[in-house]
Amino acid sequence: TYALTVASGLDSGKYRAVMCGVDQGGALEGEISRRGIPWHIMHRRQGIDWRLMWRMFQLFRREQVDVIHTHHFNQLFYSLLAAKLLGIRIIHTEHSIEAYKRRRLRWALWVMSLLCYRLTAISVDGQRVLRNKVGVAARKLHVIRAAVDLCRFQAEPADARAELGL
Repeated sequence: TYALTVASGLDSGKYRAVMCGVDQGGALEGEISRRGIPWHIMHRRQGIDWRLMWRMFQLFRREQVDVIHTHHFNQLFYSLLAAKLLGIRIIHTEHSIEAYKRRRLRWALWVMSLLCYRLTAISVDGQRVLRNKVGVAARKLHVIRAAVDLCRFQAEPADARAELGL
């Protein structure tokens, strides 16, 4: 939802958004299509799928990508090599900080962060973990709070009370 909200909010006169899932499609496929955003599902195989990195390289080259905005560790892992080989800037957004209790993942994200243009967290707590536990450079790290379209939740108070039985 966050990635879809960001992609949908781009000025279509200046930017062309393309979405990509490394694993499989999901509940938002219909909404992505309805908004006219091209999307690709890469069907990652079990374990580390080294061939997926080559397929990402081919996709990025074919789509003439200038900037990649990844979300979560796996998307960054599978996009990073292709992006660097093609001279594409990577912006990475980390949503979950729970995984970074494991030292090995913290180390891997720190190494990958060195090759990223920017990293964003969706909360101040996430920023704190990325800076203090992972070691992401403060100059690269920003907070962009979760992109929630609040207009979707506006309702007339009387209607909301009736719907909730209050």
